[in-house]
Amino acid sequence: MPVWQIGGMDQAPYPRSAPEGLSRRSVLGGIGAALIAAPGHTDAGVAFSPLAAIKALRLTGGPLAGAFTVAPLGAVNWYFGNLGLLPFAARLPREVRGWLDLQLARYDTVRGTIADVEPDYRTDPAAPGIKGLLAPDSNDAYAGTLLELAARHDAVTGDAAWWRANAPALKAIATAGIRRLQKPSGLTRTFRSRTVPGADVGYLMDNCEVWSGLSAFAAQLGAHGDSEAALYARAAARVAAGIAGLFDPAAAAFRASDVDTGVGKNFYPDATAQVFPELHGVTANGLGPAQYDKGWAALDRLAPRWPALAYDAYPWLLLGTVAAGRGAEGQRRARLQLAAARALYAKNPARLPINELGYYQRTADALR
Repeated sequence: MPVWQIGGMDQAPYPRSAPEGLSRRSVLGGIGAALIAAPGHTDAGVAFSPLAAIKALRLTGGPLAGAFTVAPLGAVNWYFGNLGLLPFAARLPREVRGWLDLQLARYDTVRGTIADVEPDYRTDPAAPGIKGLLAPDSNDAYAGTLLELAARHDAVTGDAAWWRANAPALKAIATAGIRRLQKPSGLTRTFRSRTVPGADVGYLMDNCEVWSGLSAFAAQLGAHGDSEAALYARAAARVAAGIAGLFDPAAAAFRASDVDTGVGKNFYPDATAQVFPELHGVTANGLGPAQYDKGWAALDRLAPRWPALAYDAYPWLLLGTVAAGRGAEGQRRARLQLAAARALYAKNPARLPINELGYYQRTADALR
């Protein structure tokens, strides 16, 4: 995900929440990390449970009741929360529904945008007020991950009344936050407002998440007999075609965005982006297992020590999720990454934010 631009939106009063050059992981995850990190903090004697860790991030009172923070005493980041809760939709159906309800209530469905929230923990850490709003670093991926989580909730709970009540708002978000951002290539641009730096860029990571959201949403609409299901399925197919166009046959790897002229060498976004099409199962003409294999090989060329968490402050456990489906050697490396993540969490829980807890669970599930 393109996290260097945390700029303003077309919905005042979004503040500029970070200077360019800082990633969403360090800015939003770090809000919690900075507050709770202390020398000698450890939970090494406690068995690690991503489910328990997720539950501990839930706010129980105040205007944000039902929200999950990105890390202990951290911000409410809708994108991170959607990713973190996806593998827990069946395990935490009531909590996921509460999260979805709160998110939909705060969404500007006309524009397809939503602001993240910085809680005010001074009064009550479990029931904080709202200190301020934080500009999201995309519109397209926020909408895509919401659609996927909503579709997953419906699929695993059969909560038809909830779906009927919220399908119109979800359609509005899918239209304003995704379909109206599609470029001629099929890729979505990052922001609705073109005044934000990088707003017109189509990022590989974002678009894989958008494809997942549109595809899942279209499938659930179809399951409910909704005649508009095909509309969103066609939009997903256009996104997939755009993603296929980001594969560079000469480099045998994916470009991280549609403004990159070649494949870069940085861990983020270049190496991490390589596995996103496989992670999400995106298929199109010129995009499938052969390109997945080349993307995987490119990750290993660019970052051969990824299981040891050697390149970034955050674990990028989605790499392990992909590795778990790549035979015995991939499973071995996924287990190494999970072990490194547990050690990281024991030193400081804020270093494993909610999205990484979700990918930890997804990796563990895939290994089983």
